[in-house]
Amino acid sequence: MTNIRIFRSLRVCYLRRKRTIKSSIKSQFQIRVLAFSLIISFITIGAGWVSTYHSSKASSLNEIHEYIAAVQNTLVISAYADNAVIAKEALVILTHNPIICYAQLQTISKSMTVSNGNELCNQGFTEPISSFFDSSKTIATLKIGINYNEIKLRAFRLAVIMSCMIFFVFSATCIALWYATDKIVVSPLLKLVNQVHHISPGSADRLPTMHIKNELGEFVKDINALLATVETTLTEEVAMRVFIEGLQKQYQAIFEHARTGIALIDRSGRWVIANPAVATMLQLDFMADGPFCLPTVALSEFSGNEIFNTLMKTALDTGAVVTGDLPILNPHDAKQKSFWINVSISAHSVLTPGDIIDNSSNNKLLECILIDINERKQHEEEIKYEADHDQLTGLKNRSSGVNCISQYLTTNTTCNGAILLIDLDRFKLINDTYGHAAGDKVLKEVSKRFIHATRPGDIIARLGGDEFLIGLCDISDTKNLEKILKRIIRSIAAPINLGNGVNDYVGASIGVVIVPPVAREIDVNTIIQQADSAMYKVKNAGRCGYCIYYVDGVYSEPYTGLCTVAPKAK
Repeated sequence: MTNIRIFRSLRVCYLRRKRTIKSSIKSQFQIRVLAFSLIISFITIGAGWVSTYHSSKASSLNEIHEYIAAVQNTLVISAYADNAVIAKEALVILTHNPIICYAQLQTISKSMTVSNGNELCNQGFTEPISSFFDSSKTIATLKIGINYNEIKLRAFRLAVIMSCMIFFVFSATCIALWYATDKIVVSPLLKLVNQVHHISPGSADRLPTMHIKNELGEFVKDINALLATVETTLTEEVAMRVFIEGLQKQYQAIFEHARTGIALIDRSGRWVIANPAVATMLQLDFMADGPFCLPTVALSEFSGNEIFNTLMKTALDTGAVVTGDLPILNPHDAKQKSFWINVSISAHSVLTPGDIIDNSSNNKLLECILIDINERKQHEEEIKYEADHDQLTGLKNRSSGVNCISQYLTTNTTCNGAILLIDLDRFKLINDTYGHAAGDKVLKEVSKRFIHATRPGDIIARLGGDEFLIGLCDISDTKNLEKILKRIIRSIAAPINLGNGVNDYVGASIGVVIVPPVAREIDVNTIIQQADSAMYKVKNAGRCGYCIYYVDGVYSEPYTGLCTVAPKAK
């Protein structure tokens, strides 16, 4: 186990060292210089070897021819003189060269051979010996035996010597070049890299100035200038980032705590992001699907979703800001009265990687601003209600009642209608006897009784004082009308509790005008005057009854005595 651990440790160290060597510029430079030197050395040595080898062989053959040329004249003389001694001396001179194994001279009369004892000669050549006087005449033949092994050995030795010389010269040159490059470029560059490596981004540290005027010196100046620029940029960026983060926190605080609802909606009407005020207004569970997310479709929250859909489409098509007031349904109780919000919608283009800005609505989101206007709407409804209703009784006031009756007469085209003008009998007596508070109680109670005695679709209004106006819609016949009139009169005549144990009663004198569908263009004020005339006929006949006026100008006989009223009491 110990040996295995040692082996693993050595292997890890080897791999780390190997990675370090591979990543080091100096190591890479040394390896590349060595590889380049070896490659060039092998190529140069190979070329020098081949060149020297072949050159040496050629030189050896030239040497043989030079030897032959040196003794050729002697051989010619010996051949003319037929002198064997001279011929032998010449041949001996030739065999002194170790390349020549033997030399043989063949004349016309005889042959002579001289050998140096080398038996390795197996090749040779023949050289003709020409006459001094006629070069075309051959007087003898010289045959030379050549020791090619010696020639090859000489060439090999010379090639080895030449290759060694080339290797040493080239190696010395490469070493000198590597040393000079390392001292001038690599080592200063590595030192510079190490210094740059120890400088932290944004710090005030700088590289020491190099006093040599070369590219490295200029490079150090450029790096220092770059470091100064980086420091300034980082300082500005940090300040900007702090500023932006502060703004983001402020905007987030505004977004989260704003009472105004702020949301983004996609083209399908689905919430993309919304602040808590939106969830509060819509009474939804906030962050159901994630931070600032609402799970439901926006359209479903608005009872007037067609209006909201129209606002969305207008904002997408025109790019303008569109607004509208919309009622909101209560998600927990659909029967409960809805509340109102003001919606402001505008379209904005949203870019994602690869998107192209265009004017289409495909890449747009809708900014939706929601303002709770429920209080304002309630106030407006209260103002409208007060403008249309009597403050004391809660019935419609004169103008509102006249307008409603006029609208009914304009739209009624099928059934008869009846306009009732009612004046209370004995009201002035009660008001004078018990005071205005008692009179107010009478008016309130009478108003309630009018409501119970009539139908839900009928119109009831207080004209002022103790006069009331009732519009009976859709009267089928006179008997039905008289039934309603009697019910009203009897209901009004019932005793009224005025407080403090005091009970009293009032009566009702009613003037009635029957308005058929063909007379719907008659002015309402004219009809009221006709009803007033019919009402006074009832009062003159004894009060507590009714009189009907027909549009053709005919009055019915006053029908009185439906309740007990003191004589001559208002």
